[in-house]
Order: sequence, then C-alpha cells, then structure tokens
Amino acid sequence: MAKKDTDRPEWRDIAAVFVLRVTDSGLTPWVVVALFLLGVFYIGTRNLNSGDTLQLVSGIGTVHGFAWIGWLLAFIEIPIAKWAINRARNGQNDRIKQLEDDSEKSKEFLKKAKQSELTLESQNR
Repeated sequence: MAKKDTDRPEWRDIAAVFVLRVTDSGLTPWVVVALFLLGVFYIGTRNLNSGDTLQLVSGIGTVHGFAWIGWLLAFIEIPIAKWAINRARNGQNDRIKQLEDDSEKSKEFLKKAKQSELTLESQNR
C-alpha cells in the first residue's frame, strides 16, 4: 500500500515533538537563552547595511569583543546552571527520601508477615 502525502508529518507536528523532547530532557532554559540571544542579535542587526555589518563583525571579532561576549554569556548562563544543578540535587534528595520511606514500609511489612507466620506455626502445633 502506497503512502499518501497526508501520512507525512507536518512541520507543526515535528515542531511539537521537538519542543516536547527538549522540555522532557530539561534543556528548556538553555533553549530560551539561545532564542533570546538570537532575537537580540536579529533586532540589533536588522537595519544594518553591509558596511555597518562588516564594521560590527570586525569589532566583535577581536579578542576584546570575544571577552565581552564571554562575560555576557556567563552572566546569563550561570544562574540557569545554578538552577539546573539545584533542581537535580533536590530531585535526588527527594528520590532518596522516597526510597528510605519505601524501605521502612517494606521492613514493617516484613515484620508483620514474620509475626503472622509465627502465629500460624504456633496455632498449627
């Protein structure tokens, strides 16, 4: 059976799957920062002619320009990295607490099961 053109996913479906996978993997803050930087770059350069663009690129392309860009990116990304690390750490702590609670519940269940087994053995004698 031949596939129809309607069987192919539309660009909206592909975009939705991409957004869901990025969100699920925890990369949403980084994508937001990247989109923000691309937006700022677009707004800053949309009305430049070729001479202005060349001057901007030659100004940024120096060691001094790269240093300023590095500082700017660091100030944007450090709080996001701190948030991501704290989120992962809190998630691990919550998981450990849940495992400890499950362990305590299973120990109590085991005690009750052994106690009921002992009472059954004493009743059978």
